Amino acid sequence: MTDANVLTQEYLNALIHFDQNAAEKTVQKAMQSNEPNMVFSILEKAMVKIGEDWSNELLALSQVYMAGVITENIIQNFFPETEEFSQQRKDTAIVTLGDYHVLGKKIIHSAMRISGMNVLDLGHGLSPEEIVALVKINHIRVLLVSVLMYPTALQVLNLRQLLQKENLELKIMVGGAPFNFDSQLWQQVGADAYGYNATDAINFVNSQSADHES
Repeated sequence: MTDANVLTQEYLNALIHFDQNAAEKTVQKAMQSNEPNMVFSILEKAMVKIGEDWSNELLALSQVYMAGVITENIIQNFFPETEEFSQQRKDTAIVTLGDYHVLGKKIIHSAMRISGMNVLDLGHGLSPEEIVALVKINHIRVLLVSVLMYPTALQVLNLRQLLQKENLELKIMVGGAPFNFDSQLWQQVGADAYGYNATDAINFVNSQSADHES
């Protein structure tokens, strides 16, 4: 029987050493198991660990970047989007507010894609006004906002006020360094939740889906 924990560590080692061939071999091993969700579990856990180690300054920026690239390549090669999946309504979106630092968003978006969530990537470096316009056009119900700098984090309050002015009701989860350092900041800027990693984001979106259906 294939050990998921062993394969997760194997895949993680391949990522941090930039070895896509080794990563693909690990995925092939997982696909041969009798557990249909093993591959997605391995990829998701590895990407979450990459994000956590990056936050704790245990990995170099190049390792985080390549982990995202390799994982995205594997998802596209082994699990290409079906027409049905690509046409699913995307009422959840992710965006980087103000900043042009995209690694955090990349990790979260990849992990959510691995978990089967069809999340719309609105881009990076956007102003609150630009985000509101995209939210309105795309009928977004849940918004994940990533920031890098403290001044940018404060703009979330402006984003919330603009959304209210347009009578757009949606849930906002924020994440990024400023919120990691100040545990109360997410409440001060009017967010509905704060996420430290991809698992938090996935759980939040799932909880909103459950609330919406009930």
